[in-house]
Amino acid sequence: MYSSISELKGFLGGEDLVIVGGGPSSENLGKEFTKSRVVLGCNYRNPENRYDLHLLHDPLAIMWYKKNNVDLNTSHMILSQIITEVETHNSNREKFEHERQFALNPLHHRDVWVGDIPVNEYLNAMIYEWESLGRKNKIYKASSPSPETTVSLDDIIGERWFNAGLWCIKLAKYFGAGRVFLSGFDGGQFHNYSHPPSSRIVTAKNRTRHDYMPYAHHMNELKKEIDIFLVNTENSLYNLPKVFV
Repeated sequence: MYSSISELKGFLGGEDLVIVGGGPSSENLGKEFTKSRVVLGCNYRNPENRYDLHLLHDPLAIMWYKKNNVDLNTSHMILSQIITEVETHNSNREKFEHERQFALNPLHHRDVWVGDIPVNEYLNAMIYEWESLGRKNKIYKASSPSPETTVSLDDIIGERWFNAGLWCIKLAKYFGAGRVFLSGFDGGQFHNYSHPPSSRIVTAKNRTRHDYMPYAHHMNELKKEIDIFLVNTENSLYNLPKVFV
């Protein structure tokens, strides 16, 4: 049912990749800029933006796949192992001193904001919709580093977990991108949805600048590995060259 992410390894061959996050600058992206570029979306999709590939990384993202504006007609999906292999993920609980990340039901995931999420129920709902549409696009499974998982996987992309947006840059390298353009990567107190799926997302993203500094430091490391630009972004925590189109 799932396709391996290895099918996409190197497919860009040095071409550009646009990565779109959930920050307000994603509303400024513009269709002209993305018309001839491959677009990878991360969790929330602004309805005005087209995604060739749409990543849902965590159980909250699959629970909100409708609120995240997933379009199975137009986008290939990428799901992390935390969604597709939630039972294996939960089996790792004995290796941790604190169990708050783990649901008692092995088919659920414990989210620190909304509680236990019945991951398989939401995943099955999306799969049913996908099949009812004739499987027009593919659903890829990819393995990411995770703060809760120490299970060793041979196919993990990346070395350390920060957040889904930064992991997308690791995916860009894996896909063979020559340049990466970021939209919706405002960071810090600027990173709020203008039309949030729920009040929780505003609470989660209204952290202090200090909370986001580890992400900014990691971005400084990533930009040594690949050329990264911000697109139509006035304010961002990330110290990157800006492009306005």
